[in-house]
Amino acid sequence: MAPETSSWNDTCIAPPDIETWHSSFFILLSMSNILQIILCLSQMVNAIFGVMCGHCDQKNDSPMTI
Repeated sequence: MAPETSSWNDTCIAPPDIETWHSSFFILLSMSNILQIILCLSQMVNAIFGVMCGHCDQKNDSPMTI
């Protein structure tokens, strides 16, 4: 006898709507991780520009000049 193929809604009956909660929570966590990746990449790009172009605006504001 072959096992029946049923949806998760039929299999997970307690607590009600748990599959919807898990799917929503997974999507929320995925979106949060994508936002963190975007922010991390923007920080890395900012740091690279800071290292490459940080010496461009050299100011002689030091009190000790010879």
